[in-house]
Amino acid sequence: MKHNLIALAVAAAVIAPVANAAPKVYGKINVTTENIKDDTKEQGRWEVLSNASRFGVKGEDELTATISAVYGVEWEVSADGNSGTDMGQRNRFVGLKFQDIGTVKWGRYDSYTKLSQGEIDQFNDLSADMGKVMAGENRLNNVIGFESAKLMDAIQVNLMVLPGEQTTAKGTACNNCQNGLADGKSLSVIYNNEEMGLYAALAFDKDISSKFNAVSSGAVGGAAASANTDITRLVGSYDLKDTGLTVSALYQMAERSDVETINGVANVKPKETAVLVSAAYKLPVEGLKGKVQYAKNTTKFGDSMIKDVDVGQMSLGLDYKLSSKAKVFCYYTVLDYKNSNNPTVAASGKDDNWSVKNFGLGVEHKF
Repeated sequence: MKHNLIALAVAAAVIAPVANAAPKVYGKINVTTENIKDDTKEQGRWEVLSNASRFGVKGEDELTATISAVYGVEWEVSADGNSGTDMGQRNRFVGLKFQDIGTVKWGRYDSYTKLSQGEIDQFNDLSADMGKVMAGENRLNNVIGFESAKLMDAIQVNLMVLPGEQTTAKGTACNNCQNGLADGKSLSVIYNNEEMGLYAALAFDKDISSKFNAVSSGAVGGAAASANTDITRLVGSYDLKDTGLTVSALYQMAERSDVETINGVANVKPKETAVLVSAAYKLPVEGLKGKVQYAKNTTKFGDSMIKDVDVGQMSLGLDYKLSSKAKVFCYYTVLDYKNSNNPTVAASGKDDNWSVKNFGLGVEHKF
Protein backbone atom coordinates (compact mmCIF):
# COMPACT_ATOMS: atom_id res chain seq x y z
CA MET A 1 0.00 0.00 0.00
CA LYS A 2 2.83 2.35 0.93
CA HIS A 3 4.58 1.70 -2.40
CA ASN A 4 1.35 2.41 -4.29
CA LEU A 5 0.93 5.77 -2.54
CA ILE A 6 4.53 6.74 -3.41
CA ALA A 7 3.96 5.77 -7.06
CA LEU A 8 0.75 7.83 -7.19
CA ALA A 9 2.51 10.83 -5.67
CA VAL A 10 5.34 10.67 -8.22
CA ALA A 11 2.88 10.32 -11.12
CA ALA A 12 0.86 13.28 -9.88
CA ALA A 13 4.00 15.41 -9.66
CA VAL A 14 4.95 14.55 -13.25
CA ILE A 15 1.59 15.21 -14.87
CA ALA A 16 0.43 18.13 -12.70
CA PRO A 17 0.59 21.56 -14.37
CA VAL A 18 3.66 23.52 -13.37
CA ALA A 19 2.80 26.71 -11.51
CA ASN A 20 3.41 29.79 -13.65
CA ALA A 21 5.84 32.38 -12.36
CA ALA A 22 4.48 35.89 -11.93
CA PRO A 23 5.37 38.26 -14.77
CA LYS A 24 7.93 40.95 -13.97
CA VAL A 25 7.14 44.61 -14.56
CA TYR A 26 10.26 46.68 -15.24
CA GLY A 27 11.37 49.92 -16.84
CA LYS A 28 13.31 53.14 -16.52
CA ILE A 29 12.70 56.86 -16.72
CA ASN A 30 15.64 58.84 -18.11
CA VAL A 31 15.17 62.59 -18.46
CA THR A 32 17.71 65.29 -19.32
CA THR A 33 17.67 69.06 -19.55
CA GLU A 34 19.87 69.94 -22.53
CA ASN A 35 21.31 72.99 -24.21
CA ILE A 36 21.54 72.34 -27.95
CA LYS A 37 23.51 74.42 -30.47
CA ASP A 38 23.11 73.48 -34.13
CA ASP A 39 25.22 75.34 -36.70
CA THR A 40 22.37 75.13 -39.24
CA LYS A 41 20.04 77.04 -36.87
CA GLU A 42 20.12 80.72 -35.99
CA GLN A 43 19.79 80.27 -32.23
CA GLY A 44 20.58 77.62 -29.65
CA ARG A 45 17.79 76.20 -27.51
CA TRP A 46 17.00 74.43 -24.23
CA GLU A 47 15.02 71.17 -24.25
CA VAL A 48 13.79 68.51 -21.84
CA LEU A 49 14.35 65.09 -23.45
CA SER A 50 12.84 61.70 -22.61
CA ASN A 51 15.75 59.52 -23.85
CA ALA A 52 13.81 56.33 -24.68
CA SER A 53 12.14 56.06 -21.26
CA ARG A 54 10.20 52.80 -21.17
CA PHE A 55 8.37 50.12 -19.26
CA GLY A 56 7.61 46.50 -19.98
CA VAL A 57 6.39 43.13 -18.82
CA LYS A 58 8.40 39.92 -19.21
CA GLY A 59 8.43 36.43 -17.85
CA GLU A 60 9.23 32.75 -18.16
CA ASP A 61 6.82 29.91 -17.41
CA GLU A 62 7.82 26.26 -17.13
CA LEU A 63 5.87 24.00 -19.46
CA THR A 64 7.75 20.78 -18.82
CA ALA A 65 10.94 19.83 -17.03
CA THR A 66 12.99 20.95 -20.08
CA ILE A 67 10.80 23.48 -21.93
CA SER A 68 9.67 26.95 -20.86
CA ALA A 69 7.60 29.67 -22.49
CA VAL A 70 9.26 33.10 -22.57
CA TYR A 71 7.61 36.41 -23.40
CA GLY A 72 8.07 40.14 -23.24
CA VAL A 73 6.23 43.30 -24.27
CA GLU A 74 7.88 46.72 -23.97
CA TRP A 75 6.65 50.25 -24.68
CA GLU A 76 8.41 53.59 -24.97
CA VAL A 77 6.87 56.43 -22.95
CA SER A 78 7.16 60.18 -23.39
CA ALA A 79 8.51 61.31 -20.02
CA ASP A 80 8.76 64.91 -21.25
CA GLY A 81 5.18 64.82 -22.52
CA ASN A 82 5.82 66.14 -26.02
CA SER A 83 7.95 63.67 -27.97
CA GLY A 84 4.94 61.86 -29.44
CA THR A 85 6.17 58.38 -28.54
CA ASP A 86 3.85 57.47 -25.66
CA MET A 87 3.19 53.72 -25.81
CA GLY A 88 5.48 53.44 -28.81
CA GLN A 89 6.40 49.92 -29.81
CA ARG A 90 9.71 48.54 -28.56
CA ASN A 91 10.64 44.86 -28.21
CA ARG A 92 7.82 42.32 -27.97
CA PHE A 93 8.06 38.58 -28.48
CA VAL A 94 6.94 35.11 -27.43
CA GLY A 95 9.15 32.05 -27.54
CA LEU A 96 10.08 28.58 -26.37
CA LYS A 97 13.20 27.93 -24.32
CA PHE A 98 14.70 24.46 -24.60
CA GLN A 99 17.06 23.51 -21.79
CA ASP A 100 20.69 23.03 -22.92
CA ILE A 101 19.73 23.90 -26.53
CA GLY A 102 18.47 27.46 -26.77
CA THR A 103 15.47 29.73 -27.30
CA VAL A 104 13.29 30.29 -30.37
CA LYS A 105 11.50 33.67 -30.44
CA TRP A 106 8.89 35.30 -32.68
CA GLY A 107 7.98 38.98 -32.76
CA ARG A 108 9.64 42.41 -33.01
CA TYR A 109 12.95 43.05 -31.31
CA ASP A 110 16.51 44.31 -31.70
CA SER A 111 18.66 42.78 -34.42
CA TYR A 112 21.49 40.56 -33.22
CA THR A 113 23.95 42.99 -34.82
CA LYS A 114 22.57 45.77 -32.64
CA LEU A 115 22.65 43.58 -29.52
CA SER A 116 26.25 42.57 -30.25
CA GLN A 117 27.41 46.00 -29.03
CA GLY A 118 26.97 44.75 -25.46
CA GLU A 119 27.65 47.67 -23.11
CA ILE A 120 30.38 49.46 -25.05
CA ASP A 121 28.14 52.46 -25.88
CA GLN A 122 28.71 54.66 -22.83
CA PHE A 123 25.96 57.10 -23.89
CA ASN A 124 23.22 54.71 -24.99
CA ASP A 125 19.80 56.35 -25.59
CA LEU A 126 21.24 59.88 -25.23
CA SER A 127 22.10 62.43 -27.90
CA ALA A 128 25.59 60.88 -27.92
CA ASP A 129 24.26 57.39 -28.75
CA MET A 130 26.46 55.52 -31.25
CA GLY A 131 23.39 55.28 -33.49
CA LYS A 132 23.92 58.97 -34.31
CA VAL A 133 27.08 57.99 -36.17
CA MET A 134 26.79 54.47 -37.59
CA ALA A 135 24.29 52.11 -39.22
CA GLY A 136 23.04 48.90 -37.67
CA GLU A 137 21.07 50.09 -34.63
CA ASN A 138 17.82 48.46 -35.75
CA ARG A 139 14.70 47.06 -34.11
CA LEU A 140 13.07 44.71 -36.61
CA ASN A 141 9.52 43.57 -37.34
CA ASN A 142 8.34 40.08 -38.32
CA VAL A 143 11.37 38.24 -36.94
CA ILE A 144 12.08 34.63 -36.08
CA GLY A 145 15.15 34.25 -33.88
CA PHE A 146 17.21 31.51 -32.31
CA GLU A 147 19.54 32.15 -29.35
CA SER A 148 21.70 29.21 -28.37
CA ALA A 149 22.35 28.12 -24.83
CA LYS A 150 25.77 29.15 -23.48
CA LEU A 151 28.57 26.96 -24.82
CA MET A 152 31.45 26.44 -22.37
CA ASP A 153 29.68 29.02 -20.16
CA ALA A 154 30.84 31.87 -22.41
CA ILE A 155 29.88 31.47 -26.10
CA GLN A 156 26.46 32.13 -27.62
CA VAL A 157 25.34 31.92 -31.26
CA ASN A 158 22.28 33.91 -32.42
CA LEU A 159 20.48 33.77 -35.77
CA MET A 160 17.49 35.85 -36.88
CA VAL A 161 15.52 35.67 -40.14
CA LEU A 162 12.90 38.06 -41.51
CA PRO A 163 10.20 36.93 -43.96
CA GLY A 164 9.66 39.58 -46.64
CA GLU A 165 5.86 39.18 -46.56
CA GLN A 166 5.43 40.70 -50.03
CA THR A 167 2.92 39.46 -52.60
CA THR A 168 0.69 40.68 -55.43
CA ALA A 169 -2.80 39.96 -56.69
CA LYS A 170 -3.28 36.68 -58.54
CA GLY A 171 -2.24 36.96 -62.17
CA THR A 172 0.06 39.93 -61.47
CA ALA A 173 3.81 39.56 -61.87
CA CYS A 174 5.81 39.87 -58.66
CA ASN A 175 9.14 41.23 -59.84
CA ASN A 176 11.89 41.14 -57.22
CA CYS A 177 9.34 40.32 -54.54
CA GLN A 178 10.63 39.51 -51.08
CA ASN A 179 8.31 36.69 -50.07
CA GLY A 180 10.70 34.07 -48.68
CA LEU A 181 11.21 32.89 -45.13
CA ALA A 182 14.66 34.51 -44.79
CA ASP A 183 14.77 37.59 -47.03
CA GLY A 184 16.67 39.36 -44.24
CA LYS A 185 19.17 37.81 -41.84
CA SER A 186 21.05 38.88 -38.70
CA LEU A 187 23.73 36.70 -37.08
CA SER A 188 26.06 37.11 -34.13
CA VAL A 189 28.60 35.06 -32.21
CA ILE A 190 29.22 36.35 -28.67
CA TYR A 191 32.05 35.53 -26.24
CA ASN A 192 31.38 36.86 -22.74
CA ASN A 193 33.72 35.73 -19.95
CA GLU A 194 32.58 37.72 -16.91
CA GLU A 195 35.25 36.26 -14.66
CA MET A 196 38.01 37.52 -16.96
CA GLY A 197 36.14 40.74 -17.79
CA LEU A 198 36.44 39.98 -21.50
CA TYR A 199 33.70 40.51 -24.08
CA ALA A 200 33.97 39.98 -27.86
CA ALA A 201 31.40 39.73 -30.66
CA LEU A 202 31.26 39.25 -34.40
CA ALA A 203 27.96 40.09 -36.12
CA PHE A 204 26.53 40.24 -39.64
CA ASP A 205 23.39 41.69 -41.21
CA LYS A 206 22.26 40.69 -44.69
CA ASP A 207 19.51 42.67 -46.48
CA ILE A 208 18.38 44.39 -43.27
CA SER A 209 16.80 47.84 -43.64
CA SER A 210 19.12 50.36 -41.97
CA LYS A 211 19.74 54.09 -42.15
CA PHE A 212 23.01 55.73 -43.18
CA ASN A 213 23.61 58.82 -41.06
CA ALA A 214 25.25 60.65 -43.96
CA VAL A 215 21.86 60.43 -45.67
CA SER A 216 19.32 60.60 -42.84
CA SER A 217 21.04 63.65 -41.31
CA GLY A 218 20.46 65.63 -44.48
CA ALA A 219 24.17 65.68 -45.35
CA VAL A 220 23.33 64.00 -48.65
CA GLY A 221 20.07 64.65 -50.45
CA GLY A 222 18.13 62.55 -52.93
CA ALA A 223 18.64 59.15 -51.31
CA ALA A 224 16.43 56.94 -49.16
CA ALA A 225 17.19 57.44 -45.46
CA SER A 226 16.79 53.69 -44.92
CA ALA A 227 17.36 50.81 -47.32
CA ASN A 228 18.47 47.18 -47.25
CA THR A 229 22.03 47.03 -45.95
CA ASP A 230 24.77 44.44 -45.43
CA ILE A 231 26.81 44.96 -42.24
CA THR A 232 29.84 43.35 -40.63
CA ARG A 233 30.53 44.40 -37.01
CA LEU A 234 33.41 43.46 -34.69
CA VAL A 235 33.23 44.38 -30.99
CA GLY A 236 35.64 44.02 -28.08
CA SER A 237 35.64 45.13 -24.44
CA TYR A 238 37.95 44.49 -21.49
CA ASP A 239 37.22 45.26 -17.84
CA LEU A 240 40.47 45.80 -15.92
CA LYS A 241 38.71 45.09 -12.66
CA ASP A 242 41.54 45.92 -10.27
CA THR A 243 41.98 49.36 -11.81
CA GLY A 244 38.33 50.40 -12.25
CA LEU A 245 38.92 50.97 -15.97
CA THR A 246 36.90 49.43 -18.83
CA VAL A 247 38.06 49.97 -22.42
CA SER A 248 36.04 49.06 -25.54
CA ALA A 249 36.24 49.30 -29.31
CA LEU A 250 34.07 48.59 -32.36
CA TYR A 251 34.84 48.36 -36.08
CA GLN A 252 32.10 48.15 -38.71
CA MET A 253 31.63 48.02 -42.47
CA ALA A 254 28.20 48.67 -43.98
CA GLU A 255 27.10 48.67 -47.62
CA ARG A 256 23.72 49.20 -49.23
CA SER A 257 22.48 45.92 -50.75
CA ASP A 258 21.30 47.62 -53.96
CA VAL A 259 22.32 50.63 -56.03
CA GLU A 260 20.46 53.95 -55.68
CA THR A 261 20.01 57.25 -57.45
CA ILE A 262 21.49 60.03 -55.30
CA ASN A 263 21.50 63.74 -56.19
CA GLY A 264 20.60 62.76 -59.75
CA VAL A 265 23.46 60.26 -60.05
CA ALA A 266 22.30 56.72 -60.93
CA ASN A 267 23.74 53.38 -59.79
CA VAL A 268 25.35 54.65 -56.58
CA LYS A 269 26.09 52.13 -53.82
CA PRO A 270 26.97 53.90 -50.55
CA LYS A 271 29.57 52.27 -48.29
CA GLU A 272 30.11 53.25 -44.66
CA THR A 273 33.17 52.43 -42.55
CA ALA A 274 32.81 53.19 -38.84
CA VAL A 275 34.91 52.93 -35.68
CA LEU A 276 34.17 53.56 -32.01
CA VAL A 277 36.42 53.63 -28.94
CA SER A 278 35.16 54.21 -25.41
CA ALA A 279 36.34 54.04 -21.82
CA ALA A 280 34.73 54.19 -18.39
CA TYR A 281 36.66 54.76 -15.16
CA LYS A 282 35.44 54.37 -11.58
CA LEU A 283 36.80 57.42 -9.78
CA PRO A 284 38.05 57.33 -6.16
CA VAL A 285 34.78 58.89 -4.95
CA GLU A 286 32.27 56.09 -4.25
CA GLY A 287 29.60 55.90 -7.00
CA LEU A 288 31.35 58.35 -9.35
CA LYS A 289 32.28 57.26 -12.88
CA GLY A 290 33.88 59.18 -15.74
CA LYS A 291 33.20 58.29 -19.39
CA VAL A 292 34.68 59.19 -22.75
CA GLN A 293 33.71 58.05 -26.25
CA TYR A 294 34.73 58.79 -29.82
CA ALA A 295 32.90 57.48 -32.90
CA LYS A 296 33.41 58.21 -36.58
CA ASN A 297 32.20 57.00 -39.94
CA THR A 298 33.24 57.78 -43.49
CA THR A 299 30.59 57.22 -46.15
CA LYS A 300 31.80 56.81 -49.73
CA PHE A 301 29.46 57.03 -52.72
CA GLY A 302 31.80 55.91 -55.49
CA ASP A 303 31.09 58.94 -57.68
CA SER A 304 33.13 62.12 -58.01
CA MET A 305 29.95 64.23 -58.13
CA ILE A 306 29.03 63.12 -54.59
CA LYS A 307 31.71 63.89 -52.05
CA ASP A 308 32.59 61.46 -49.28
CA VAL A 309 30.95 62.44 -45.99
CA ASP A 310 32.58 62.16 -42.55
CA VAL A 311 30.42 61.98 -39.42
CA GLY A 312 32.26 62.11 -36.11
CA GLN A 313 31.25 62.45 -32.47
CA MET A 314 33.26 63.14 -29.32
CA SER A 315 31.54 62.76 -25.92
CA LEU A 316 32.48 63.19 -22.28
CA GLY A 317 30.33 62.28 -19.29
CA LEU A 318 30.17 61.92 -15.52
CA ASP A 319 27.76 59.59 -13.66
CA TYR A 320 27.02 59.60 -9.92
CA LYS A 321 25.28 56.46 -8.68
CA LEU A 322 22.73 57.21 -5.95
CA SER A 323 21.66 53.56 -5.56
CA SER A 324 21.54 50.35 -7.57
CA LYS A 325 18.56 51.81 -9.46
CA ALA A 326 19.14 55.57 -9.63
CA LYS A 327 21.83 57.93 -10.88
CA VAL A 328 22.37 61.57 -11.82
CA PHE A 329 24.67 62.49 -14.66
CA CYS A 330 25.98 65.15 -16.99
CA TYR A 331 27.54 64.94 -20.42
CA TYR A 332 28.79 67.01 -23.34
CA THR A 333 28.89 65.84 -26.96
CA VAL A 334 29.88 67.34 -30.31
CA LEU A 335 28.55 65.76 -33.52
CA ASP A 336 30.43 66.91 -36.65
CA TYR A 337 29.53 66.59 -40.33
CA LYS A 338 32.30 67.21 -42.86
CA ASN A 339 32.14 67.55 -46.66
CA SER A 340 28.38 67.79 -46.66
CA ASN A 341 26.49 67.50 -49.93
CA ASN A 342 23.34 68.97 -48.42
CA PRO A 343 21.83 71.43 -50.92
CA THR A 344 19.79 73.10 -48.14
CA VAL A 345 22.94 73.96 -46.21
CA ALA A 346 24.68 75.19 -49.37
CA ALA A 347 21.69 77.34 -50.34
CA SER A 348 21.61 78.96 -46.90
CA GLY A 349 25.11 80.31 -47.39
CA LYS A 350 26.44 78.38 -44.39
CA ASP A 351 29.63 76.37 -44.28
CA ASP A 352 29.55 72.98 -46.01
CA ASN A 353 30.69 71.51 -42.68
CA TRP A 354 28.61 71.86 -39.52
CA SER A 355 28.23 70.53 -36.00
CA VAL A 356 25.63 69.97 -33.28
CA LYS A 357 26.64 70.44 -29.63
CA ASN A 358 24.67 69.11 -26.63
CA PHE A 359 25.24 69.73 -22.94
CA GLY A 360 22.91 67.73 -20.72
CA LEU A 361 22.09 67.25 -17.04
CA GLY A 362 19.93 64.25 -16.24
CA VAL A 363 18.51 61.70 -13.85
CA GLU A 364 17.72 58.04 -14.46
CA HIS A 365 15.65 55.74 -12.27
CA LYS A 366 15.12 52.05 -12.99
CA PHE A 367 12.29 49.95 -11.56
